[in-house]
Amino acid sequence: MERYYFLFVLVILYGLFALIQDLRKREVANWLNFSLIAFALVYRAFYAIVNKDMGFFLYGLFGALILFAVGLIFYYSNAFGGGDVKLLAGIGAVLPYENLLDLGLVSIEFLVILLFVGAIYTIIYSIFLAVKNRKIFVKEFNQLKVKYKKKLMIVWGISVIFGILAYYPLGFLGLWLTVFGIFISLLYVYLKALDKCMIIKLKPGMLTEGDWITEDIKIGRYVIKKTVHGLTEKDIEIIRKAGKDIYVKSGIPFVPAVFIALLIMGYVYLVLKLNLLFLLVP
Repeated sequence: MERYYFLFVLVILYGLFALIQDLRKREVANWLNFSLIAFALVYRAFYAIVNKDMGFFLYGLFGALILFAVGLIFYYSNAFGGGDVKLLAGIGAVLPYENLLDLGLVSIEFLVILLFVGAIYTIIYSIFLAVKNRKIFVKEFNQLKVKYKKKLMIVWGISVIFGILAYYPLGFLGLWLTVFGIFISLLYVYLKALDKCMIIKLKPGMLTEGDWITEDIKIGRYVIKKTVHGLTEKDIEIIRKAGKDIYVKSGIPFVPAVFIALLIMGYVYLVLKLNLLFLLVP
């Protein structure tokens, strides 16, 4: 495990810089992510050559590819930005894999921690947004309740009937399923209303590559399409020349959740598992 000390220190330092960038500029620079991947793989390659352990390098390479692939899934579902995906690849190059089985298990372990931390972080951050923009949120939430009234009643009715029917074989679990069905339907309305709180108007000079626009924008003969990739440098240049303010969806900065997950992962491997190993070794 000692050979991973440098990698853990490296990724936590990079994670800290990425956290600051994400909170200040709403993006993580490519040079930061790419240099993390490069440093991690170069270190692994050097160690592999000196110690004749090519697996150490290959595990890092495959780990980066695995987490990059997972990041792309989140990217195309509009949950992650491009910088988040590259940061995830850098983390994949750092995680402590000792064999092929670890390649899958450690990756899954980190993703489970990330999803758990991310869920708590997203809920807290969303509540902050809703309170900060409470007038917009309450108005949108009430409008959506009216709009989806019939659908909500159907979902609630099905949930109650299912809970009653499931009570005999499942007991209180059947009632919890009813509560869960009602909760999920209200959560959907909550998140839809929250979307309205994330739409902000930016001046051309404040736009950054990857910003998500809320609709197609026509400037002269040029049409900027609303895509999952967000604005390109060319799009931003055209908008700046036109001097046009743009509505964009700000999203939730997710790097803080990634950084917390990194700290937990480091604690688990560098403190808990090492202490357990010392206790087991006579």
